[in-house]
Amino acid sequence: MPLLASVTKTIILQMNILQDLVNLSQELVIADIEYKYQSQLTKKLDTHSVNFSVQTLLAITLRKTNRYPTISLELLDDMTDLGKECNKYKTKKLLRKLLRLKDFDLPMASTVLRFAVPKKTSNN
Repeated sequence: MPLLASVTKTIILQMNILQDLVNLSQELVIADIEYKYQSQLTKKLDTHSVNFSVQTLLAITLRKTNRYPTISLELLDDMTDLGKECNKYKTKKLLRKLLRLKDFDLPMASTVLRFAVPKKTSNN
């Protein structure tokens, strides 16, 4: 009889584990539906035309890697302005703006600055 009780207890424990896994799986499905991953970008990509562009493909790639920054026209204007007339003040100002962007750390910001002013930098 002790063997039967032990086997029964083991089966009940395994059934509980299976039920926990089923519950967890259901919770993951619900969480996935409710999670709004980069909602603005996702909405934009969901409504893109069927004609893919390089920009669309890059946006999808950056969305997947969670590295898609929100870039303002002001920032683009500042980068263009720096490329036309580079000085220490403008460079520091632009660097601060870049570092405030989501997921823009110093390596990314310095790379952007390198291409914003290609004539003023080395060949790195």
